[in-house]
Amino acid sequence: MYKKTLLTIIIPTYNEKNNIFPLIERIKYTLSKNNYNYEVLFIDDSTDETPSIIQQAIKCNKQIRLIHRKGKERTGLATAFIKGFEEAKGKYICCLDADLQHPPEKIAVMAENAIAENADIVVASRYTKMGGALMD
Repeated sequence: MYKKTLLTIIIPTYNEKNNIFPLIERIKYTLSKNNYNYEVLFIDDSTDETPSIIQQAIKCNKQIRLIHRKGKERTGLATAFIKGFEEAKGKYICCLDADLQHPPEKIAVMAENAIAENADIVVASRYTKMGGALMD
């Protein structure tokens, strides 16, 4: 097993309180099969209870981190990903939407491909030759 953090999953959030626990459970389920050392990094711009929900999740899972941006720090999705890249501890980084439109179950497949190929980047897309819109 890779001793350092192998994978950082960056998840920008904006008022996603209802998706946090289902998302975390799906990530945990899919990555527990592979015994990966991973972290989930939420970059949160929410104005609702989302940060407190994430804080609750952190109490149960030390693999979760939260950066909550307030006021003028809330500068959108692109800067949330940039902040996530700056703060990531993993050798590999996965960017994932919090609204569950990206199936977390595909994270392990992408990580396996990146590791096997020593790839700099792996892209999941429904618009590639082998891609498709899967509703898992």
